[in-house]
Amino acid sequence: MMQLSIATDIPCIGCGYNLRMQPVSGVCTECGLAVESSLNQTILRWGARRLRRIAWAVRVQALTAIVIPLILPMGIMLDEWVVTPISYKYSDYVGAATFATMSLLGILHVAAAWFATSAPHGEGHSISRWLCRLSSVTIPMALLVPCVIILMEHVNGDVGVYAGLVMPILLAGWIIYSERAAACWVDFHRRGGLSTRMGMGKWSLRGFALAMVLLTAIFGVIMTLEALSHWNVIDWDMRQRIEKFAEPLLVGAVVLAGLFILLIIIALFRCGNRAAELARLARAAEENSFTAPAPTPDAPAAA
Repeated sequence: MMQLSIATDIPCIGCGYNLRMQPVSGVCTECGLAVESSLNQTILRWGARRLRRIAWAVRVQALTAIVIPLILPMGIMLDEWVVTPISYKYSDYVGAATFATMSLLGILHVAAAWFATSAPHGEGHSISRWLCRLSSVTIPMALLVPCVIILMEHVNGDVGVYAGLVMPILLAGWIIYSERAAACWVDFHRRGGLSTRMGMGKWSLRGFALAMVLLTAIFGVIMTLEALSHWNVIDWDMRQRIEKFAEPLLVGAVVLAGLFILLIIIALFRCGNRAAELARLARAAEENSFTAPAPTPDAPAAA
């Protein structure tokens, strides 16, 4: 039988030594514990099929995270250069269609997030996994709100105002999603033996969560001002003065969130590649019977 070796970073459960490039049928060179024992304690026991699904789900998340932000400027350019010169009355429909498309892709992103967290996590992260999955639903919902606002302005202005007030609540769901996704990320990588390389994904997700806190607060103020102005509680000039102060902060929060999204995309692709590596290793484990050698006098038996 061909001698197989570990192609990724897997720590020995006995001493923490990196077992990369060690033969799967051998023992840890530091403590003598069978390599198979360490393999059985990692996410490799989920099986190659599940790990391949996780790899594809994570990559779909990365791709949708790239495409969704690009649709908005594409919709704006289509409106400014093509639709508006023909007829201004169709401009709002282009905006509604743009946000509706972003929402549909958001649904695909959510489906991928559910697949990526389908594998069981440790007890300490079970709640994080379900919070991540449930709060991810707010992504397409928040992207759909601008579509509702645009369409309802021509039917019932009050509906659009109420929809705008819901927006900060949905954005708060993004905060929960990104922060709990960071916890799931940590758990996935630690159990996969990749804890030394998980920093980018964890801190990018938590940085995005902080940026979303700022964005949600500013956007909440703007939506509240619009509602109060609509109900004639405050005058138009006061609303304009406050919004003029808030707009630079809003732009800064969007730019900051965009930078963290870029880092998250890079980390997602890296995570997908690592999951694919683990899937190949798990497949090799399924196709070959790994049997640890008999213990030597100076090496303890496999646990």
